[in-house]
Amino acid sequence: MVRLEVIKAELLENRLEFTIEESNVHSLKPGQRMLVDSDELAFIYILESEDEYVYISVREPLWRQVKEALEEEKQVFIKINEKEEVEAVAFQDELEYLLSNIEDNSNYGEKMTSAVAAVFQ
Repeated sequence: MVRLEVIKAELLENRLEFTIEESNVHSLKPGQRMLVDSDELAFIYILESEDEYVYISVREPLWRQVKEALEEEKQVFIKINEKEEVEAVAFQDELEYLLSNIEDNSNYGEKMTSAVAAVFQ
């Protein structure tokens, strides 16, 4: 498993574009599922390669752009490098599911539930 941080989230006319830190990953496809990292205040979108998972970490400072993209029903894309990008298929559905589970759920920890409430509610 490789974990990469989103270093920039840019709202464009019809999409939200995540730029990730430099890496040598390539030939990725959408995993169509997400996880929560309560300790790091991050949502994790999973990409897949032939032999491993690549976790794309979207930390709390970028959540406002994510919320706006959700509200405007924009597609989400992850720029892997200058020539390659992957559509984050099912990003909106997965995130909405996680948000509904996190609301008032102490299993995610006070820090995470408070951060989510501050941005998404």
